[in-house]
Amino acid sequence: MPYIVRSWNAETRTVEKETAYCSDYTMLRSGTKILSGWYVVKNNISADKRMFVYGTANIILCDGVKLYCEDGIRVSKGNTLNIYAQSAETGELYCDADTNDNAAIGANDEAGDCGEVNIFGGKITADADDLGTDAAGIGGGDEGDGGIVRIYGGNITANCGEDADGIGGGKKADEKVSVTLSYGEEGAAVYSNSFANAAVKLEKSFTDGTEHFAAGDYADNTVLADKRLMAYDGMGFVRALALSL
Repeated sequence: MPYIVRSWNAETRTVEKETAYCSDYTMLRSGTKILSGWYVVKNNISADKRMFVYGTANIILCDGVKLYCEDGIRVSKGNTLNIYAQSAETGELYCDADTNDNAAIGANDEAGDCGEVNIFGGKITADADDLGTDAAGIGGGDEGDGGIVRIYGGNITANCGEDADGIGGGKKADEKVSVTLSYGEEGAAVYSNSFANAAVKLEKSFTDGTEHFAAGDYADNTVLADKRLMAYDGMGFVRALALSL
């Protein structure tokens, strides 16, 4: 099964892309609850129970299909979720939060910190706005701290309620979630309605089409919130296409 892998080259300050292949995988189904190993989404799937990542879970979203997780995906401390797409980048993952206190993708309420979430491509939506006002779209639950979110590609939309972050921590977080943005291809973009409980690092320059945000660590990450961040080539125009999310 082919999928796209991206990585950040610190020397050239570019995102590198290659096609990889997975031959040992499980077809993800609507009744899948525990995620561990490699999974492929080949058809449209709607899952009505919260999925749990155990160890390292890798999901390949095939082109043209959608995985809808009504109760989201739990990624607790010590566990890692990697999300991949294929060459056309048309595979989708849509996660809602299952309660007011659990992240759509990330930690549960009082069950500890968020683990690692790495997004390499695809159209990803994490919506904790309706049921997760105290938890992040991607990141921490209400009382969970820390965690790591890295985005190398894709079109990502993350929303939460007024008390948490789209990408970041929950309402009562003491330690910020580490968020690194390093995507750079046409069509790649990230939207988060808040980064307040996140320690955000931009590996390269980004723009929302109006403002320019230089590479670096953002102590005041409120300037990045509620904006659709696209890669910026530093020459006065946007490299990424403004695709509709």
